Amino acid sequence: MYTREVDLDALGGVELTAHLFQERVTKQYGVRLIVIGDTCHSVKIKAHSETARTDWRSDYDALEYEPIETPTDIINGVRGYGSTGPHLRRHGLHRAAERSVDAPGGKPFLLTER
Repeated sequence: MYTREVDLDALGGVELTAHLFQERVTKQYGVRLIVIGDTCHSVKIKAHSETARTDWRSDYDALEYEPIETPTDIINGVRGYGSTGPHLRRHGLHRAAERSVDAPGGKPFLLTER
């Protein structure tokens, strides 16, 4: 199931079950950061359809990828957050994927998955 906008008034009974809603963040593009050990790789993901702008997984044909350099402050922040830090390594994990979006005005917004 892909991310989509919902009408909260039409979701009768939603309070009776587990659910997850997230704020819609208007973005210029997404960034995927892959961390393997101590190495960081970043790629800019530009969506060229409304469907892909809502959830990039829903329209791969509308995506454009561009490798980009990972800024030092992002590398340090991700390492400090634990993606490659001692908390994950203690459990034998050496890989993490971080997603962020570049909102208008250049303000990054971090979305995390593990």
